[in-house]
This record gives sequence, structure tokens and C-alpha cells, in this order.
Amino acid sequence: MLSLKGVRSITAQCTSLRKTLHGCEKDFMSQNVREILQILRFELNYLEQGGFYRDRALLGTESPFLGTSTCINFGDPLRTHACRECLLHTFVPDDKQNEENPCHYIPLNDSGETIAQLIEKKDPERMVKVLELWLRTTIKRLEATLEDET
Repeated sequence: MLSLKGVRSITAQCTSLRKTLHGCEKDFMSQNVREILQILRFELNYLEQGGFYRDRALLGTESPFLGTSTCINFGDPLRTHACRECLLHTFVPDDKQNEENPCHYIPLNDSGETIAQLIEKKDPERMVKVLELWLRTTIKRLEATLEDET
């Protein structure tokens, strides 16, 4: 049986990941956070290794998310999966969840800059820099969430 402190902890974690307490157990949340961490670490490594610049030059890719296996529809021209199934969807603001590419509307910094805005500005260097910083910050925050559970 969970203590009141345990219930509050789980509720806070669920809320931060757009989940409700109903059906949300600690093991599920830990697994979900681990999966999100795996995706974010992959994306960070991709950016740090110059993958975005390489793919942009070879394929004309404008989005660091859509051009990698981070995207739930990567390699699927029919886009058979709804974006809401993607783990990145957790970070998308409520008012942007129905956009064509909701992951492009994740606020990346205190200014609220998004991938969509940075693509529009045609500033890939700034986009990579801002996204790398967001990824590092988010990874640290999620790792701390897992550490708090132990």
C-alpha cells in the first residue's frame, strides 16, 4: 500500500508527463521515463555527432526530429502513427498538440523558442545549439526524477 507521500510523488510525475493517476503505477512511470531518456539521449548524440548537418546536406532534412528514428513515423511516408503516440508528445503544449508536427512546438528555452520558429528563421546552427541545450537540461531533469524514486 502506498503512503500519502508516495501517492503525491506519483501524481506529480504523472502530471509532469501528461498522465493521470488512474492506471499510472510507479513501475510504469519509471519505464516511461527510461524510454523518454533513451530517445532524448539518442537525439542528443545524433546532434553532437553532426548527424543533423550530414542529413541536411544529403537529404535536405530541415527537422532534427523528423529526420531520425526519434520520429514515430521515421521512414513511413504514409505517417501511419498518430503523433500523440510518440513519447516526445509529452512535452508539447496543449494548444499545439494537433499541429502537423507537434514536436516542432516544444518550448526549448525560457524564451519559448521552438523548432518550428528556428526552421522558419533558417538558422540551423542556432536550432542545433538550442535543441542540444534543451536535451541536456531535460535529460538531467528526468534522471533526477528517476533518482528520487529510489
